[in-house]
Amino acid sequence: MAFHEFGIMQEIPKGRYDKYEPEKYEKLVAVDMEIIDRILTRTITIPTFAHTTKEPFNGLNEAGITLIPPDSALRMADLFEKSGIPELSKLIKLLRAAAEESHFVIHFGI
Repeated sequence: MAFHEFGIMQEIPKGRYDKYEPEKYEKLVAVDMEIIDRILTRTITIPTFAHTTKEPFNGLNEAGITLIPPDSALRMADLFEKSGIPELSKLIKLLRAAAEESHFVIHFGI
């Protein structure tokens, strides 16, 4: 079973994020790939970054690392909540907490 993982970044992202290091991030949430696949295309309207804040992206980088800024974390939480998928409840809480604290969220794709 493959998972997408999300964690709160305590510092503003600097440099490039290419390594799979989820243990470095707080409140890590894993979501089954099949759940993310159901909503992935809906995220493309939300501005994010791929691997570095110097590479603008939209939505989640399915096979890489996504950096989700606080404003986008809130938008993503709203989008996921509207999906009505119960398995996203922990992720919604994480995204809202990050937005409230003005922290980025890091996403590790499959």
